[in-house]
Amino acid sequence: MERTDFQGWILGLIKKTLSENRQYFYKITDQADKIIVWLVGFSVTSIALTISHSEELNLFLKNLSNYVLIFGSLTVILGVLYRIFVFIAQSLELRILLEFETYVEGYNSPPIIHVGRDINDSNTYDEIVDFIKTDFEIEIERIDITVLNTAEITKIRQAALNYYNSLNYWNNKQFEKEKEGVKSVLMSQLGNSKRKVEKVFNDTTPNKYVRKVCWISLFTSQTLFVLSCLSFTTGMIIILAQYIIKISG
Repeated sequence: MERTDFQGWILGLIKKTLSENRQYFYKITDQADKIIVWLVGFSVTSIALTISHSEELNLFLKNLSNYVLIFGSLTVILGVLYRIFVFIAQSLELRILLEFETYVEGYNSPPIIHVGRDINDSNTYDEIVDFIKTDFEIEIERIDITVLNTAEITKIRQAALNYYNSLNYWNNKQFEKEKEGVKSVLMSQLGNSKRKVEKVFNDTTPNKYVRKVCWISLFTSQTLFVLSCLSFTTGMIIILAQYIIKISG
């Protein structure tokens, strides 16, 4: 598909929107973390006090220690699992967004790379001369082939073709050299493995597995957050209901 300014604009807009939504998501996650930290901290404290004063608590309210241990433990377990899945989701999301932002930056600011074309027998001498100027920005003296015979035209065309191929060869060599330099920096400075670096340069297929795991982790973390809150709330409601029954009786 032909590249248009609209494509670059829409990709930039999506990048900006994702960046803003990411900040909003982090704020929501931060608030949820504070709630979970409070619930887990309160539950751990309650469990510790219950273990050391179980008899006194059961005298105050029948089976109170059991309620605290069961619902407090569930709250702690669900809260810890929530934080684990949030970490996984955020790590994978950061990787996905980094890849997307890198792609958008490369799309909107493409480097100038001379790539040779395939020249076949149907291309004339004049066309090859034009290709040299277009592809490599080199203008050579054009020979008037109208005064030449077929053998001479063939010879001159082949010379122009050889010159084009030599320019293409050295440009490709220079490009490969620059690629190897970038790969070396990625491996030596950032500690990336050779396999990972080669994948960056040669494999442009998005990793659907990473995206799937990210969304599953995000959904799981949201579910665990709700369950952790419900566990704590349910325990408090049951204890409160038992206490109301006791004082009412």
